Amino acid sequence: MCEDLIIRTARQSDVNSIVQLWREFMEYHAEIDPHFAITNHSDRHFIDYLGQLISSRMARVRVAVIDGQICGYITAKIETRPPIFVQKRHGMISDLAVSADCRRHGIGRRMTEDVLQWFESRHVNRVELILLTANPLSTRFWQSMGFKTYCARLFREI
Repeated sequence: MCEDLIIRTARQSDVNSIVQLWREFMEYHAEIDPHFAITNHSDRHFIDYLGQLISSRMARVRVAVIDGQICGYITAKIETRPPIFVQKRHGMISDLAVSADCRRHGIGRRMTEDVLQWFESRHVNRVELILLTANPLSTRFWQSMGFKTYCARLFREI
């Protein structure tokens, strides 16, 4: 399956396929935590967000394609920190989604390695992401990619 895998830059013509994967990604996370439930109009907002990322020099949207079908996507961007910090920039992986039928074939790993190389080529030496700790598959994946916890984001419902 992965022999035919192509990782390439997303195009505007890929947006509808990416949105379908994003919906699957969000629905999966909403089952774990209702905080991730999305509105009926969320597609339109995500399309706008994707368009901004695709056209930005400070961001990267890559898709995984097998037999002409998009089966995964990853979004990453370079963020600037306030001037109080010595390290002015860091990378942020915002989303990584692989369709359910294509998981566990190294596609997420290949897309992650791709954006890590992109960050490195831009002299960004720290990459962060937000992990839903209630998702053990995601936790194991990111740990296998060398990511480790450095901060905890806590919440409380009121």
